[in-house]
This record gives sequence, structure tokens and C-alpha cells, in this order.
Amino acid sequence: MVYLVDTPNYLELHISRQSSVEEVIKQVMRKYPGTKLGSEKPLEFPDNPNAYELRLLEDDSEDYYLPIYEIAALNRNKKIGEFDIDMIAFCQVRRRQSKGILQTITHGTPRLHPLEESNYNQLKSMAANKGVTLA
Repeated sequence: MVYLVDTPNYLELHISRQSSVEEVIKQVMRKYPGTKLGSEKPLEFPDNPNAYELRLLEDDSEDYYLPIYEIAALNRNKKIGEFDIDMIAFCQVRRRQSKGILQTITHGTPRLHPLEESNYNQLKSMAANKGVTLA
């Protein structure tokens, strides 16, 4: 089972143990739009698998579907079978969440968090909507 975006909603996928974490992320991204959650809350970056990750779950709490952020996300180049897990969380990479992309520092000047080059145009558009011009 793959729990979706910090909710108890999940997808049951048939995943080969030989699939990479990256391939699983892409499979979830293909299936997500067809879910109820996908129609209510579309993916923010539907064409960018690098904006998403797989994480281990809190298995000893009542919020069993929440990802564990205290340890690193699953390495996207590894085979999913190497992790010996039945349930994982699909979530947006925190550094890419749009609410945290622009940060105002003490002088009121917007400052960008480091992002990969592939997201620059999307970031530029978001900045323009906030009235900020990027260099």
C-alpha cells in the first residue's frame, strides 16, 4: 500500500520488488489523478517526479499513515525490494512545497531556497505572481 500525501487515503499497487523507488513514484503519479483524492487535491507538480518522494511510515501510532520525516526518504535509485516494506508514504519533497519557496529575510527582500535548475521556470512564474522578479 502507498499512502497518499499525508492522508489515510492509499493506493494498492502491484509493484515488482525489482522496481526502483523512482519507478514507484512515477507509477503513483500516473494512478493518483484517478483517485478521489487526486480529483479533490491534484498534484502540485504533476510532471515532475523529482518533486515527490517515498518515506517510511509511523507504524506505532494512531497516525499510521504519516511519513517519518526524521529519517531520509527512500533512495530513489534503490530497488524497492531492498527495503522489505509493505506500506510506504508518497509525499511532496518538503523543500519544493510552494508555501516555502520564497522566504522574506529581515530587510523584506525575497530570498530563494536552493532548488534544482529544472524547477527554475516554475519558481520564476510563482515569483512573478508574488510581484518578485528573479535574476
